[in-house]
Amino acid sequence: MRAPLHSVFPVSFGSISFLLFAITGCGGGSKETRVAYTETKSSAEIVMQEHRRFTDRGWNTIIADSVIVHRFLNPVEFPAACDPAEKKPELSLDPDAERVAYRCNVSAPWHIYFLQKSGSKAFELCATPAHLDWASVPSFEKARVSFLECESIQNNIFANTFKEIVAESRSRGGSASVADFLRDTISTSFASVFDPSGDDWDRAFRDLPASERAKLQPFLKKTLEAPYNPYAVHRVVASMELSDDLDDLMVRAGEQMIASRPSGTEDPLITGMRAQTFDVVVRQLGRTNPAAAARIACKDAEAFSRNGISIVIPRAQLAAIARQKIPCDIGGVLDRSKCDGGFACCYRGFTCGDSVRHACTAAELSELVKMELAQDPKKPWPSGGGFGYELLVAVAMNQNSESARQFLERVKKVPVCDAPDSKKP
Repeated sequence: MRAPLHSVFPVSFGSISFLLFAITGCGGGSKETRVAYTETKSSAEIVMQEHRRFTDRGWNTIIADSVIVHRFLNPVEFPAACDPAEKKPELSLDPDAERVAYRCNVSAPWHIYFLQKSGSKAFELCATPAHLDWASVPSFEKARVSFLECESIQNNIFANTFKEIVAESRSRGGSASVADFLRDTISTSFASVFDPSGDDWDRAFRDLPASERAKLQPFLKKTLEAPYNPYAVHRVVASMELSDDLDDLMVRAGEQMIASRPSGTEDPLITGMRAQTFDVVVRQLGRTNPAAAARIACKDAEAFSRNGISIVIPRAQLAAIARQKIPCDIGGVLDRSKCDGGFACCYRGFTCGDSVRHACTAAELSELVKMELAQDPKKPWPSGGGFGYELLVAVAMNQNSESARQFLERVKKVPVCDAPDSKKP
């Protein structure tokens, strides 16, 4: 992009630091030279910009090339990845002025950009052909998935490229075009912020009209039958209308997630997706197939127990195991869950009876398990999930193991807190 007229540079002399405003015209200067030009329905140029700026190292000349497409409403400007020393770049616009391409010299490959209709951004095509033939360059709809597959000056991790493509797809083809894009990217990894509401794919799906979401349901179901992909399984489970006819696919998804349990070296996005998705699967099966829910919940809980670290297990899994009263080897978690070492049981989330008591009865625990599994699978209570130590007690009460016996004895011996803010151990 063009350098701003006024720039601020930190300058240091000895131990003194101050801000020097380098103002064009006060000893500095700017020079622009057009080094390439073309036009069809619009015009475009490559401009070499030279700026003299005073820095802590004295006067420096900054040289950069920019591609500028002149349009009436939305002019587009972006940096050209050329060595400024190369004075003979080439430039081309397609006949409709919707795509622009440049190369740094006659023997260099072409860099192709798709111009936004709805804004002033340009999406870069990953492929850099040696020869340019606009007839063979794909349309925006056919090329848009590839914009996510390469990082460049334009398509970088801070560029919100996915959301920009969604917006551009909507401006070109409406919600149907967005739905097609979501279908094509359901298994794709891309830079996004993942939170309890999902990632940008999930949010774009929820923004679709109900009619378009309904059209995607058969595709989502078919995706669950395909080889495992963590992004696809998460997005399907988060987006599908869940029903009991999906039990077999839900079990399959749960078992696939257990088999691909992260080791700690994977993308944190996958780890977060997996935890949220597995929770939904267990809760949904808890409604439609409690035995299957308990089986996969136990299998995953046993992995937690064996990792040598965890002192908690997700609520949904504990509730599913407790309701079916199945044996489950979670001795490692039970052994590590002690009311000492800085952990006061008063603060550990027990909710039976009033707020200051944590000596739960079997009847109270049974009701707590029912309440836990009665929540909307996609909107569990408490919001955002969490852990329930009282549910760990509910599981332990049905385990015939020394770890469970010792755990329950420890729980019984912990003094009752006098008040929610009590500091007693």
